[in-house]
Amino acid sequence: GDPYDIDENAYSSTGTGQTDIDFGALMDIGLSQNILLSIGSAYILRNEGSYSSDGYSWNETPGNEIDLWGAISIYPTSKLALGLSAAYFTASEDKYDGENQENSEMSRLSFRPKVGYKLNAGSSNLNLTGEYLLSISGQNILKGNGLRLRIYIYL
Repeated sequence: GDPYDIDENAYSSTGTGQTDIDFGALMDIGLSQNILLSIGSAYILRNEGSYSSDGYSWNETPGNEIDLWGAISIYPTSKLALGLSAAYFTASEDKYDGENQENSEMSRLSFRPKVGYKLNAGSSNLNLTGEYLLSISGQNILKGNGLRLRIYIYL
């Protein structure tokens, strides 16, 4: 059928939802006055969620996840930062209605060159950051590369 011919009930599924519990640690180490090393890890425990839509019900448990990351930042001036971060994550197989779904494991290794600049505007700070996501490898996940720009305003 037409992919746009979807019953409105398909957009309003119900269920108990699914929750995650994250455990993690992050550490910053000053290697010198202008160089910062950041490392971290996390374990994400995924719980089962129950769903129903259009008369069909199922239980879903996404695979548990392990995240590892690190970054090195160099501050040539008090307002400019240059950095490179690396991240790796892996997730175990998903379960649907209690059965493992073969080949549903996920993983990704990525690098992100970054640049940041800090502007002062009175008592507020404006931080501008840009980074380029460079996916090196991955399984069962989007490996897209792309530019991300962010603006943080601290009042």
